[in-house]
Amino acid sequence: MIRRREPEDLPACVTALRQVYAADGYPSRWPDDPAAWLTPTGEQAAWVTVAGTGEVWGHGLLRRGGQDALPWMQAEQLRPDEVAYVGRLFVAPAGRGSGAGAALLAAALAFARAEGWRVALEVVAEAGAALRLYEREGWRRVATAPAGWRNGRGEHPTMHVYLAPPA
Repeated sequence: MIRRREPEDLPACVTALRQVYAADGYPSRWPDDPAAWLTPTGEQAAWVTVAGTGEVWGHGLLRRGGQDALPWMQAEQLRPDEVAYVGRLFVAPAGRGSGAGAALLAAALAFARAEGWRVALEVVAEAGAALRLYEREGWRRVATAPAGWRNGRGEHPTMHVYLAPPA
C-alpha cells in the first residue's frame, strides 16, 4: 500500500533508511538528523509504502528546487518554476521486488502533473538498480556531472539527472 507520509511515520522511515544505508550506502553520508533529512526545505508532499504487516518499506518525496536555470533545463526549454524533484526515494531490502519503488515514483509524478510541473531527479551514477527502475519507467537521462557535495569517501560522485516523460 502507498499513502501520504504522516509525521508519526518518520521513526519507521528512519528505520527503513538505516536498513538501506547498511545494504547500499544510501544516502552517501549518514545524516546527523535523519528525520530532518527526510523533511527538506521545499518539500511539497511525501509518501510511504507500507507492507501488509504495517512495516514501512519505502519513502519518497517531491520538492521544488531553486530558482537557478540549470544547463539541462535550458536544453529542455524548461524554467525552474516548472520543475519539481523526486528525492529521498528508497525501498528497504524487505520491500524490493514488490513494485514499491515504481509506486512511489508514480505517486510523485501524479502529484506533480496535477500541479502542472515536470519532474526530475538526481541519482548517483553507481546506483544501478535505481537507474534501471527510472529507465524502465520511461525517465530519460538529461545531464551528467560531478556532485556539488562529497560522499563518505571524500569524493564528488558522478550524478545523473533524469527527467520524467511528459504527461
